[in-house]
Amino acid sequence: MKTFSPTEDSLGRCLNHGDLFGRFYEIFTASNPEIARKFENSDIKKQKDLLQYGIILANMFYNDNPIGINGIKRIRESHSRSKLDIKPSLYKYFLDSFIRAASELDPKFDDETEKE
Repeated sequence: MKTFSPTEDSLGRCLNHGDLFGRFYEIFTASNPEIARKFENSDIKKQKDLLQYGIILANMFYNDNPIGINGIKRIRESHSRSKLDIKPSLYKYFLDSFIRAASELDPKFDDETEKE
């Protein structure tokens, strides 16, 4: 039987308690005007699907899975300054927004989950 990390457990609880990815984008786009502008003409349904796939890849990356490693490499390239021009100074908004959304939807979210 596979055991899950605190992060994987939390993700499962979030998905069972609401629209994690929708809530994330609400928080994320409100966190910084530059971020809001990046998403002005975006299809949020598509963005939510891409984010869900990205989270799966990140988990695979964390577990040294070659698919996850290659997937995260592609995401890094697509978000580079020469492509989508996502500045490193905006990364903290992504992480803070995701943590906030998870903490709102996961009734068992705690410091250990956040650190994981």
